[in-house]
Amino acid sequence: MKRDRGLWVLLTFVPLGWATWGAFLIAGTKAGVRKWRLYAPVYVGVAVLPWALDAAIAGDDGAAAAGFALFGGWLLGIVHAFIARAKYVQIMGSAMAQTREAAEKRLQERREALEIAERDPDLAREMGVGTPRGPGGLVDVNAAPLDRLERLPGIDAATARRIADVRGDVGRFSSLADLGMTAELDPAAVEDLRGRVVFL
Repeated sequence: MKRDRGLWVLLTFVPLGWATWGAFLIAGTKAGVRKWRLYAPVYVGVAVLPWALDAAIAGDDGAAAAGFALFGGWLLGIVHAFIARAKYVQIMGSAMAQTREAAEKRLQERREALEIAERDPDLAREMGVGTPRGPGGLVDVNAAPLDRLERLPGIDAATARRIADVRGDVGRFSSLADLGMTAELDPAAVEDLRGRVVFL
């Protein structure tokens, strides 16, 4: 998974701060931080403020106030965005790290459950391997109801029905190869099932 480096912050360098609002809108939306999304209209106001000041205050004082507001608001937006970016990278990195960690844990659990199912089927049955709440998210093709078979990769409703019908005729499948030959599955479908099913 590609790491999000928070490049939205570069929008703040658009001259005079005209895109700072967009930077905060992007950051707030992607990171799920409502406060940052609310900064978007604030920075629209900051970008328009210099022109309002110039129109409201006559002469050199108006131009000076507008110039100060223009460059001050732009600089404020840049600094604010870089401060927010640090938190953004932390949030996004944390979410990705958690997702990756959870996926790695599921894969490890699946490998262990497959190993137990192959080595000691009685223990695997006792542990609930192949059941909906069992470890590893595996499916016991010999016991799974039709709706669980349909959710397997590469298995549509018709194929799931064929597997269930053949299973009813032969009693049980001994292996993935046996399932593929007996139920006349496409070789690609058999490969899709590898590492996701057990035969207990």
